Amino acid sequence: MRDAAGWRFCETNIMTFPMRRFCAVLTFLLVLSGCGSEEGFDERAQLPPAGFLRVIHAMPHAPDIAAEYQAQFLGSLGFGQPLAFQAVLPNLERTLRITYFDGTSAQHLISETFRVDVNHEVTVVVVGSLDAPDLIIIDNAPITTDTSDVAVQIVHASSRTPESLAFYLSSDGEQPTSPTSQVDQFGVSATIPTPPGEGYSLRATAVGSEETLYDSGDFVLIADIRPIFIVLDHFGPGGQTFRVASATDDGVFPFPLERLDSAARFANLVADSGPLDFYIDGELVNSGFEYQKIGGFHDLSRDEHTIVVTPAGEPLTVILDAVTTLESGSHHTLSVIGPVAEPVLAQSFDEFRRIEFRATLTVGDYSPTLNNLDVYVVPSGEDFLLAFPLVMALGQSDSQVFTPDEYDLVVTAAGSVVIDSGPHPLSLSGNGMYRIYVADAIGGGSPTIIVQGDDFAPPFDP
Repeated sequence: MRDAAGWRFCETNIMTFPMRRFCAVLTFLLVLSGCGSEEGFDERAQLPPAGFLRVIHAMPHAPDIAAEYQAQFLGSLGFGQPLAFQAVLPNLERTLRITYFDGTSAQHLISETFRVDVNHEVTVVVVGSLDAPDLIIIDNAPITTDTSDVAVQIVHASSRTPESLAFYLSSDGEQPTSPTSQVDQFGVSATIPTPPGEGYSLRATAVGSEETLYDSGDFVLIADIRPIFIVLDHFGPGGQTFRVASATDDGVFPFPLERLDSAARFANLVADSGPLDFYIDGELVNSGFEYQKIGGFHDLSRDEHTIVVTPAGEPLTVILDAVTTLESGSHHTLSVIGPVAEPVLAQSFDEFRRIEFRATLTVGDYSPTLNNLDVYVVPSGEDFLLAFPLVMALGQSDSQVFTPDEYDLVVTAAGSVVIDSGPHPLSLSGNGMYRIYVADAIGGGSPTIIVQGDDFAPPFDP
């Protein structure tokens, strides 16, 4: 039975929640009392049976969700994250309830009643949108010893890719002439028995097309592991709407050699310099950037790239020459921090996923004068000393998720309660993606200034 209609304030980006099933069983079991130590007594044989249940959040624009199986709270999780398999009472019809927090109160999202059989592993993938939620339920019997094959399954959980997808699972560079499986949106493939080994790859196309939409690169299939390859919405560069991750007992992981586009933009945060030119692999990509200027994104490969910075119009006067590696499928901000005599390059990974009922604020420390600093973001008019600061090192940035509202941002030197800069008023709206660069004053030194970017400087569409 299903009826559609949050429960957590903080979102995170980590994609794994490792936990061994043995530990889950122990936390689930009741302590046996009154058991003697008679000869032949086997405590393990007295352990009650269990089923195993986990939830994966694949609803792209939803905030954190919380999952409860009848009276058993399973946990809360952000987009792309799983809850580890947890032991639940088997062979009983019980209701899984998913909720989310809309900034004011917990809201019911979707429920479904089902049973988990003894030793079965049930994976529930939450998909769709807040207005049209859905659940993909995968019920897997225990792995048997009758075969050494790996039981591969593919789940199409992408909301932004409505078409059916064809998947080609191959090894050692072979190119299959027909798809290994075709999966509709919010569908699950049949189990694909596959020998364990190295050199496997997974390629995805639209059904009937030869154009590759996704390529995992090489990976390994390990015996006694039941991977579920899950298609998730993707918010990286290059127009790619989805990527594939591998869900195992230990979490959800991207393929390490997947082939996705990357992108980078430059920020001139050298307070004591004039305009600057920026080069990537010998090509001039931004010229005449004044202090506080933030550029647009350039599509690049995931490989190493040489970054050169010069004064504007002086290509032979190099003030920075550095090599950086871009992460597959990610946006990056490459900030050049002063002073001009010793500039450094700071790289951040940017995620641009808009979240309903939430505002995402990224703050970075680009002040060589303060070096390390504390940043406070508090509701407008409140005393910042009543809050915990975001402790930052030079070149570091961090993202936090807030309920839409009016806020004040205050900057102090690390460990100090003396205001260096602020309070700066911030207006944060739902679905917003905002960025603050804390930098030196023009010409260098203190007090720091804040440079506002992304949705603070609309229109912004990475």
